[in-house]
Amino acid sequence: MDINKALRVEKKKNIRFYIYMCILAIIIPGSLWATSIIDGFFIGYAIIMELLIILVILKRIDSFKLEYKYLNNKLTFKTGLFNKKNLILCDQVALIHTQGIEEDMKVIVISTIKFRNSRFKPVVEGLLRKYPKMRDEYKKIKNVNPDKVFYYLILKKGGLKKYTMLGDLFTYCARSSYTDEAIQNIKISRGYTID
Repeated sequence: MDINKALRVEKKKNIRFYIYMCILAIIIPGSLWATSIIDGFFIGYAIIMELLIILVILKRIDSFKLEYKYLNNKLTFKTGLFNKKNLILCDQVALIHTQGIEEDMKVIVISTIKFRNSRFKPVVEGLLRKYPKMRDEYKKIKNVNPDKVFYYLILKKGGLKKYTMLGDLFTYCARSSYTDEAIQNIKISRGYTID
């Protein structure tokens, strides 16, 4: 899979979805107007359908939005429409793990510091049970630094843009460890095909 081609296809698919939803949003009240139906039930039904169309469009925009920028060893990013900007200090990243592929991929970043970021949470045993493939790498890191507290962040939104962000994390976070799944997804982001 060429990630740049996949990003273009994803963008075209999203634009096509938005166009279909806008056409549907025009057809529903247009059909009421064309048939001269003034019944309160149908007007209420049309209003509810319009609101649902708006919610679906907002949900789609929210789930595919990912903006990030690297500057002076700091990676600032924003996922979704209504989230605040977050910050990752690249030299403090200890481990990167991925779960899943394509749009459903989750990127888990484990850091040694929680620097002005409310989304970083302390690593607990429940996280390691939920992601067992990450447990071995985390145990190795924890054995080297047993007194440090580690924090984690899970990136779920962003669609295929997470692949480009993962490739940039690989470039900028030189001291961090990567799980096998993360390495496979980094290869995909770099243009290698996986058998």
